[in-house]
Amino acid sequence: MHGQRSKKKANNSMASTARPKNVCLTMHQPWASLLVAGIKRVEGRSWPTEHRGILWVHAAAKEPNPAEVRAVEDQYRSIYAADGISDKLCLPTSYPTSCLLGCVDIVGCLPPAEFQAAEDMPLGPKLESQSEFVFLCQDPRQLVLPFSLSGQHKLWKLDKPTREAAEAGLGAIVHGVSPAVFRSC
Repeated sequence: MHGQRSKKKANNSMASTARPKNVCLTMHQPWASLLVAGIKRVEGRSWPTEHRGILWVHAAAKEPNPAEVRAVEDQYRSIYAADGISDKLCLPTSYPTSCLLGCVDIVGCLPPAEFQAAEDMPLGPKLESQSEFVFLCQDPRQLVLPFSLSGQHKLWKLDKPTREAAEAGLGAIVHGVSPAVFRSC
């Protein structure tokens, strides 16, 4: 019986650490850069995910429209102004496309009603998304040098050499002006 407990304990331990490290999401700019810069703290989608752990962020090929970039930057300035910290917001200076930018950790995915009703959820992230499902993102890390890469639709997997190169090129965790720390769900 003791042998069975040890084996079961070892399997549970492995299961809790065996999260995939190669899952990627292609996003349009400027949202992709804002996410890995720690400014955007949640990502809205029309579909849910069970994925938890590292999520690589890829910038789509579509060049962002300058007017749209200004509108999104203004939106984030007002979100942070609601928390009284807009003067400290440091927006990206460029929005590259067709490249891998970095990663975040996904700690949960909530439907909007549950997301908006969460009492322990900061106000800022609640203002960021009204989508059908909200991915809770934290611990953003940027690649020191983003590298060219074609993307795919929805969640997709980086091949092992690309993931290893990306891991080697990551900078430190970005601590934005108001980082979100979400309860895992």
